[in-house]
Amino acid sequence: MKIGVFGGCFNPFHLGHLSLIKEISSQTEMDKIIFIPNMNPYYKESYSTHFDIVESMINLSIPGTINYEISPLESQPGKDYRTYDTLKILLKSQASNDFSLILGSDQFIQFHKWKNFKKIINLVNIIVGIRNPYSINIDNFDVYNQFYKKINMDGRMTVYESVKRKKLIIYDLINKYDISSSSIQQMLLSGNIKGAKKFLSPKVLDFILSKGLYR
Repeated sequence: MKIGVFGGCFNPFHLGHLSLIKEISSQTEMDKIIFIPNMNPYYKESYSTHFDIVESMINLSIPGTINYEISPLESQPGKDYRTYDTLKILLKSQASNDFSLILGSDQFIQFHKWKNFKKIINLVNIIVGIRNPYSINIDNFDVYNQFYKKINMDGRMTVYESVKRKKLIIYDLINKYDISSSSIQQMLLSGNIKGAKKFLSPKVLDFILSKGLYR
């Protein structure tokens, strides 16, 4: 089974997240997506919320055509998490599956600074969705050129392969949302419901307002 792993704060889960997953799961023929909300992101400050709140927003957003689950592996707010450790746990429990870590291009630009990023490259495939304003050109990243060789280019997708036969897939998203969860938080905190509405599914916006979140 081909499984895509998509981690992040998802606080809130917005249309940029949804669009990226819909495109990538379709274009790469994923059998399943595992969402891993990080409740204690060391790399950013954010409005705190509970795992069950984020879980509800994801469930309200994902259409029935996508096979998915939401993992609690990074759900404890007082614990520091690292992607490599989380992936190892997933692979240990589901060793027969083919895992791909899904990243936005904004994350991939910083990926080489992540702890154990070289081990991650040898552990799973990497799929990168290019979104505005974070365009990338692998030829400009010497740190990746030493691990990957280009093997195919087809339309919006460029495929590289490592010596360990793990893939790096760069996919140029059709729908590019220039938005972040933290920006939406600020809109809602300032009372700009109209602005936030453009980037949230109606069900998620209704949920946020009914729960009094981001106030």
